[in-house]
Amino acid sequence: METWIKGVREFAYREAEQGRPPPGWKLVDKRANRKWRNDINEDHLARNLGLKNPEIYDTKLKSPAQIEKILCPAGLKVFDQFIVKESSGKTLVPDTDKRSSVKERAVTDFDSLT
Repeated sequence: METWIKGVREFAYREAEQGRPPPGWKLVDKRANRKWRNDINEDHLARNLGLKNPEIYDTKLKSPAQIEKILCPAGLKVFDQFIVKESSGKTLVPDTDKRSSVKERAVTDFDSLT
């Protein structure tokens, strides 16, 4: 039974990726994980956010969520310029989900170009 259900889910996902989602479903991005931009290092954080090395390092650069806890709520507007959000993929969800569909978002992403 589980193999059949998995097959149905995979089929529905492939159909949604082709622009044919099952009735009542849509394709949306998965939750985005925050990470440091490639051009950000400890010197940027020290200069721009006023943080010292012990505050931003464990044995490696702390994650955006850990730095946010140090700064919250004071430096969030400054903080946002140093991070990017990258989704780990797409997922098929019911139409009632509050996230915009991948197809809808693609249209609005290009609206500013016209």
